Amino acid sequence: DEIWLKKQTQGKVRVDILHEALCPFCILQDWRYHEARRALADIADSSIIWWGNAKDTPKGIECQHGPTECVANRFFNCVQYHYPEKRLDLTHCFDYYM
Repeated sequence: DEIWLKKQTQGKVRVDILHEALCPFCILQDWRYHEARRALADIADSSIIWWGNAKDTPKGIECQHGPTECVANRFFNCVQYHYPEKRLDLTHCFDYYM
């Protein structure tokens, strides 16, 4: 995962994490992200960006772990946008049971 830190106007640090559905390394890091997010909630706002190592090519978006990852990444971006309060539970469930 790659992490970018951006200072926010309200005094919190912004942490955006690039994540990939079906990525073995991301799955291993999943629990660490959730624990860190809870521990740092007072000083940091965080979000997951479902893109990871995907590449935008002339043929379309190509994901490191194949077309299923691309579909899952799009799904999780939609979940994060429409149901932000459920995104962590769903991410955790998907990563551990898929």
